Amino acid sequence: MQHVGPFSFDVLVHAITAFGVGGLVGGLAVTWWQRRAARRAAETA
Repeated sequence: MQHVGPFSFDVLVHAITAFGVGGLVGGLAVTWWQRRAARRAAETA
């Protein structure tokens, strides 16, 4: 049964990469969204 699943090192590398890319894209998106909201609030005030 130990030959059925994927190698744990490969899974770990892919998981770290996926979480890293997801965090980077998510962080950039939230930063852009917050700056856009701050600019709109400053324009209306």
